[in-house]
Amino acid sequence: MKGIFIDTFTNKIKIDIDSKNRYFISDFKRKLFLFFNSCKEYYKINSIEVYETNKGYHIILTLNKYISSLECNFIELFLNSDENRQLNNFIRFKKNSNCESVLFKNKFKTINKNIIITGENITENSKKLKKAIKKILRKTGVYYDDK
Repeated sequence: MKGIFIDTFTNKIKIDIDSKNRYFISDFKRKLFLFFNSCKEYYKINSIEVYETNKGYHIILTLNKYISSLECNFIELFLNSDENRQLNNFIRFKKNSNCESVLFKNKFKTINKNIIITGENITENSKKLKKAIKKILRKTGVYYDDK
């Protein structure tokens, strides 16, 4: 039936940062603190994953509860996730209530008839960023771990 929208739910905030520029990363950290410090009574984070990609980083924050996909899309956009990805996600959500936000672990390109695979990696840079994210989220009170 046209005009009826039934939202899906997720417990994963998937952030696609397409930059390794330190000012862009600093802005992401600032917004991370701002958002979770302002909304700490609504969210708790169970786990954090950070991967380095060719262009930037993939960050996955797993929540202790499910939230609507549209709410998640807003949070991802607020936290500097790739705006084209977020717009496409929003359009897909509006067209099809059974879809979910996707971050590709690997991408395949063809260059001169050769298939090139690029993807996520755990690197020294991703470990440093994960450590910084944990510190910020601990400060806001939305993340606790034993380390």
